[in-house]
Amino acid sequence: MALLRLVGLSLSTLAGVVSGALSNPFRGKTGNDFYINPINFGQYGQSIDSASGQIKANLQEMQKVPSAYWIDVKEKIKATGTADDSRSLEGILRDAASKPKPQLCVFMWYDLPNRDCKAHASNGQICCSKNADGTCNRHSDGDCAEGLREYKEEYADPFIEVLQNFQHRVPIVVVVEPDSLPNLATNQAHPHCGSSATKRAYKEGIAYSLHQLAQKTPEVTVYLDAAHGGWMGWENSMVAFMKVLKSMNLPKIRGFATNVANYQPLGVQCPWQPDQGFRNSYCLNGRHQNDPCCADPCSLASQWNFGNNELNYAAGLVAAADQMLGWDAHVIIDTGRNGVVDHRSKCNSWCNPRGSGAGVRSTADVTNRSLVDAYFWLKTPGESDGCTQTLPEGGTCPRFDADCGAGDALGSRAGEPRSPEAGRWFDYQVKELAKNANFEAPPTVSQPPNSGDDDDSENGNHGNSGTTTTRASVTDPNSDHNGNDGTCSAAFGQCGGKNWNGPTCCESGCRCRHEGEWYSQCEPPAGNHMCGGGMIVMDEVQESTLVEAIGSATSSNVVMAGVTMMLVTGALVAIKLRKQRQQPAYEEDVEAVE
Repeated sequence: MALLRLVGLSLSTLAGVVSGALSNPFRGKTGNDFYINPINFGQYGQSIDSASGQIKANLQEMQKVPSAYWIDVKEKIKATGTADDSRSLEGILRDAASKPKPQLCVFMWYDLPNRDCKAHASNGQICCSKNADGTCNRHSDGDCAEGLREYKEEYADPFIEVLQNFQHRVPIVVVVEPDSLPNLATNQAHPHCGSSATKRAYKEGIAYSLHQLAQKTPEVTVYLDAAHGGWMGWENSMVAFMKVLKSMNLPKIRGFATNVANYQPLGVQCPWQPDQGFRNSYCLNGRHQNDPCCADPCSLASQWNFGNNELNYAAGLVAAADQMLGWDAHVIIDTGRNGVVDHRSKCNSWCNPRGSGAGVRSTADVTNRSLVDAYFWLKTPGESDGCTQTLPEGGTCPRFDADCGAGDALGSRAGEPRSPEAGRWFDYQVKELAKNANFEAPPTVSQPPNSGDDDDSENGNHGNSGTTTTRASVTDPNSDHNGNDGTCSAAFGQCGGKNWNGPTCCESGCRCRHEGEWYSQCEPPAGNHMCGGGMIVMDEVQESTLVEAIGSATSSNVVMAGVTMMLVTGALVAIKLRKQRQQPAYEEDVEAVE
């Protein structure tokens, strides 16, 4: 502990203090430190007036919880001197700045051309090309030149201008373009997402936005949307997502937002036992099923998805960003509506699913601060996800999505009120969210039963979620290695399976792990990314933020060398092992190295 604190002081001398945009903006903030919009407060008040009992009590609690504000049309950016100013970016920031102590505001940046390419409920106002009736023609190919011009000049630039005026007066967080890049990573087969116009709009639009934010609003903290575990928790999906990001030449930002406007469980974080790269295998292949951290209401682990809950998903996401982008990323998780975890008949039901409950209140008091900055209500509970075909006031919904009118969706059954358009207040839903609310955070640390799992002892983790040990590369006595590395599979390569005609051995240091009838894979020693050679600790601290900071120090400071660099090296190893994202053994450990 003393060593890490000493290294922290040495690093401060060498590199200076990290800028506000790359530190945790939620740290230390509680209660009145967060802004609560009077519009939302009043909407809750109307629902409270017609409620009673525990529902009313819970609504009163929810009314006091800060949430994000969606700037989803151009008209919400600038104040106009009307009553609607309290819904605008400028009006909210002006109000927050007027408080005795300026309050932190969280905004959703959300108006890309051809927005919401796979669904209909939240289609945006900016199009790459338009139909005769003014709606977006999302089938059309092209370069989206006009749509991008409109987005940059009429949405992004005015947004940046307002942020510039307030960034030194109000702490500000921005979450950029929910669902957009995950759609490019996984839904290319969909004609709306796979068109050349949409792909260019999303990539160029988001790259422009992030670079403008980084260059012109350095005090604003930025998170990029990364969907959720039920969508992106498969390794191939995560790799595709990271490749999309890497192709865009993005600036480094604070990290990612997950579970935005969704219902995936927060859960308990598992011990970090990756079987390949950033895929944590702790719950996969039927392992540790009695451990609370492997609770899996959507049966994702049985599909080789490591994101059975959002904390496990966040750990894999951050590890992938570290390995593939060189980002030291952190995560904020939307907990507004995930208080119930097993209420959906299908876990891809996203539109006002019945039986939902409000989740953990917005807070920086999280279980693993080396991984998560905050749990935050990124979509205000009570705002609809989308409309039923018939609107509550009658008439046909112009943005009807079939997922909002069937199955789990409120309003799809007789006797239920119809649901309003996305973002509109849904009184019936908010009362159900209050009825089923679960404001309490899950347990801090996973404590699995001592089941004697072979895989635990092999990975050096004997049921202690606070400790993960790694060992030097050795040849596994059970390996299929035949002595000829030139013809054997490398780490994570296939080494067996039904109808497999390739190598059935692994390079020295790996073992051939049987994963089922059709597939076996070469597994390196725990913590390594290749079979032979020395230990690799998270890509040998590739592109570490600390290394960059040290590298940029003046030569006179670097000459402090000797002892300081030995301390720094030790700290980097400790930090990167911590970035394997096991639960911290002691909270003060995180404080010392973050």
